[in-house]
Amino acid sequence: TQAQLHMLHELTESAALGDASRFVENPAPTWLARVQNAILELQPEAELGVPPAERGIEVHVCHSLARQLEVLHDRLLAWFDADPSLQPSDVLVAVADLAAAGPLIDAVFGTAGAGGAR
Repeated sequence: TQAQLHMLHELTESAALGDASRFVENPAPTWLARVQNAILELQPEAELGVPPAERGIEVHVCHSLARQLEVLHDRLLAWFDADPSLQPSDVLVAVADLAAAGPLIDAVFGTAGAGGAR
């Protein structure tokens, strides 16, 4: 009905106004801030330019959660090999659905042998 459409419109308007303050540009002069701002502004990837030589941010396209974890495992091993001072306590990995990822994490990260693999 007309009243329901009006109510729906009001709800979406108020939700849009309320969410607008959550999405603000990141003023930090870092590569991560540039990537975040490009996503916020829906800029094409080409406008980001060339990333700095440091490898603090990497983007990988993976076809499944299992593959994401395999890539993460490989990258972490490479970082630990490249920098002996790097410790596991220096790394933070966040996952959206730990219940779904848990068995896969065990499968991928549980493959390391006890003989020296970090």
